[in-house]
Amino acid sequence: MLHTINFWDLPPKQTFVVLSEQYVQLICNVIKNLVSNNFTKAARLCGNPKSIFYHLKYCRRIRIDKLIKLLNFLNTYNPMFSLDAAQKHMIWIGPKHGRGIHNPHLPVDIYHPAFVRTAARACGDDILTRSYGPRHGYGSLIYFAKEDPEQIQNAIDDAIAAFGGNAQTYRVNFSKDTYLIYPTVVRDILLIVGVMTSPKAESYHGIPEFVMKSEKETIWIAWLQQTGDDEGHVVYHPQHNLYGIYWRRSTDITGLLPKIELEANERITFSRLQDSVQKYATDHPPKIILDEQKILSRLNITSTVHPLEIYQTLNGKLRAKWQLRISGPDNLIKYNRKVGFRIARKSAALNKAAEQCLRYERYILPILNDLQLKHGYVDAAMISTRLGGSQVPNSNRVTMPAIVALREMSDRGYIHKISRGRYIKKSKESILSKYVITKMGYRDIR
Repeated sequence: MLHTINFWDLPPKQTFVVLSEQYVQLICNVIKNLVSNNFTKAARLCGNPKSIFYHLKYCRRIRIDKLIKLLNFLNTYNPMFSLDAAQKHMIWIGPKHGRGIHNPHLPVDIYHPAFVRTAARACGDDILTRSYGPRHGYGSLIYFAKEDPEQIQNAIDDAIAAFGGNAQTYRVNFSKDTYLIYPTVVRDILLIVGVMTSPKAESYHGIPEFVMKSEKETIWIAWLQQTGDDEGHVVYHPQHNLYGIYWRRSTDITGLLPKIELEANERITFSRLQDSVQKYATDHPPKIILDEQKILSRLNITSTVHPLEIYQTLNGKLRAKWQLRISGPDNLIKYNRKVGFRIARKSAALNKAAEQCLRYERYILPILNDLQLKHGYVDAAMISTRLGGSQVPNSNRVTMPAIVALREMSDRGYIHKISRGRYIKKSKESILSKYVITKMGYRDIR
């Protein structure tokens, strides 16, 4: 697949460009030498109406199919009028009426992280349609900022980096809902690379091929980063030892299930559905969430996908909502190191959760290694003593932090149980389970 999108890849009869004055002057000079300023003859030779030279002379917008005909004609006489060369002299691109992009970045690099994040927005919170908007090229790609004001600014920065223009090129609406409106040419470029159109739940599309087939980690990371910013939530409940990142996707299941009577916006969890209905629904997860799971696995981050609920939209469509879960300390730490968030609020929550996960490695693991070096094994009573837990003489009473530490270290594969604890009823004595450090958990503390 090509890594760039050129101006001639865009819809030829809906896209217009403006060339720089210097380049227009070069074209006029060549025409003058060829046909002695006979623009009628020049128009006939290149298969264009005579008005194209009027638009050129006054730096007006030229439809790209007409420009291509002119450049192909001139290129036979001078190679500097190739399509690639002309593309470097374009100072504006957009629709016939309305706002386009000044100083566009042509060709557009689809492997630029900013472009990938823009594509991820279009597959997430954006409204993307194939029809042209009524407001002079606007309204066909809209990005909604649901929670954080940073989302709009990040979207503008990415658009400028990927497509060109400036902050005024991308219009922000601050009415009831805050949203960003892109020029139509951005929409056209995203459609070329396979970004799904709205409504997303009815489009059984996955992540575009240029992301899935790429072997660059930066591309995968950019997609996940934006998906997390838009959809992700950090779950951080240290008192219950719960850490994770969750996000949700919906898919249309209208007609796939037996008749279910639901009110508009009424929701039913999967666990409340009949077994036969659950089977129908679970066989149709959103393809995009499965693709995101594949990308995470390429980064050695384990995730799971679960069905949550079904609901009915206002227009009578039946939807199923699914959730992707990145859980467990190791996966959380990997995600924080490799991907992370650009939204400050979410980034702070993830850093806090990851720091809590690393606490065991930094603080508890050296204690376990020291205890094994002295005693040949570790148990809950030893850890309680080292952690400052209260001890009752001649008893095996241990504290909850010690129990949690053992469970956490065992789940991470740092320790291994060599004997099971038991209670001797006759002597009323408790024998604690014994553990040894595994190869993964060994640290040289001598």
